[in-house]
Amino acid sequence: MPPHAQRVYNGNMSWEQNPDHRDAVLRVLEQALKRGVPVDAIGNQSHLGNTLGRGRDERAWNRFLAELDAMGMTVLITELDCADRHLSDQEPARRDAEIAAFVKGYLDITLSHRNVSQIICWGLSDRYSNLNRDSYPTRSRRPDGLPMRGNPFDDALRPKPFYDAIATALAACPVR
Repeated sequence: MPPHAQRVYNGNMSWEQNPDHRDAVLRVLEQALKRGVPVDAIGNQSHLGNTLGRGRDERAWNRFLAELDAMGMTVLITELDCADRHLSDQEPARRDAEIAAFVKGYLDITLSHRNVSQIICWGLSDRYSNLNRDSYPTRSRRPDGLPMRGNPFDDALRPKPFYDAIATALAACPVR
């Protein structure tokens, strides 16, 4: 391993109302650090579609990020996307607006913690989206069969409100 490699625990944590997974991750990290296992950062696979249009616990999410900070963990937002399978609206502009507002809310809270250092998207364009690939699980697709719009750029590679949500959240967050 290169001497300056960042050692990252990467997993799918979210701001859902059920804290079980977040609590388990904290316990795993505490035990690893106690045993001298080198972990520099936690990568939070931010597949936000599971909570779009569903309950979330912003207070618990803040607490989770604060606990990671207290442990000395850098947080990386990895695999950011927002599948819109739970939105019944078929109109792309309204779906895009709802996704953008949701992503911005998530980023505003997450980026308010100074230990968050990066945003890495799972895909950039709906044209090449993992969310719309042929092998994507049927149970995870939109019930109406429409392609999902969960990335910052549309299928013509034009920026969508999702892109603006990222830019606005970055502009408003505390300086690192």
